[in-house]
Amino acid sequence: MFIASLMTIVPFSGWAQNPRDHAITGKLMFDQGVSCENVKVELEVAEMQPIESVYADPMCTFRFVQPMQGAYLVHVDVDGYQEIHQRVDSTDAEGYAVIQMIPAPGRISRKPQHTQAAVDVSEIMDQYPKKAVDLYNKGLDNHKKGKNEQAIKQLQEALKIAPNFYQVHNTLGILYRDADRFDDAEEQFVQAHQINAHNPEPLVNLSSLYLEENKPERAAEVSENAVLENSRSAPALFNWGIALYKLSKFDKAEEVLKRALDVAPKMAQVHLALANVYLKLRRYDSLLDQLNAFLDLNPNAPEREQVEKLRNQVLKAKSDGTI
Repeated sequence: MFIASLMTIVPFSGWAQNPRDHAITGKLMFDQGVSCENVKVELEVAEMQPIESVYADPMCTFRFVQPMQGAYLVHVDVDGYQEIHQRVDSTDAEGYAVIQMIPAPGRISRKPQHTQAAVDVSEIMDQYPKKAVDLYNKGLDNHKKGKNEQAIKQLQEALKIAPNFYQVHNTLGILYRDADRFDDAEEQFVQAHQINAHNPEPLVNLSSLYLEENKPERAAEVSENAVLENSRSAPALFNWGIALYKLSKFDKAEEVLKRALDVAPKMAQVHLALANVYLKLRRYDSLLDQLNAFLDLNPNAPEREQVEKLRNQVLKAKSDGTI
């Protein structure tokens, strides 16, 4: 009988969100006072093909973090306003979308709950002291330049000024993680989640941290909570699937990873994760399907040689009749 040894063809550290890593952020602009509470914003690869959704925060801002560069549509449908499908690009820099919500006569209007005046793009972070925002931006710039120690100091100073600065907590957690300061990173991700409980990003980062520390039980719990916050978060589903795999819950891992593919069919690492699952389950036809899908999506991937080696091994075994 052919028995294939498991090849680590997927990075089991999980899906870590990096600051400004092909991020798409934006703000909803209303002419009249409207509460952004429970306003859902969807990111689509094409019209009516959403891959992720989030809820706007009280400042009417939103944020998506995507693994792939490209053009997307931001979809917003609010009662009383024209439905929006606005193009935005995710590139090496952070994509930004200012979405003007235009009243639509004849549609049911949302009841205004507080006055939301038009805000200039430069004022998006005016809820925080200017000095803290300046330190945050300098920290991001130094991080991009590889000056992480300097970036950490600047972010720490920003928190002294604005202890509830959500973006600083989340970014500082990432920098601590990269510096192998795992306990400090965990503290920052937890605080970021406490400040913005409806955004799954800090939980995704926290689950990635637990996977890196080989704590799959905690990673599974946190990832599941992230999915509860946003059932269409592909990174959250991916991390949950990896954690379940590490716990040898292969059937459940398959279910969760297939949900991730439904949300983001071009997310190549999910194909590799499923390949590992099917290798454990000895479902070799499904394994080959996932390997082929990965190679089709990533012809120049650094894992290509390893993936092709496993595929050829399985094909030979099938030809020999040993599986």
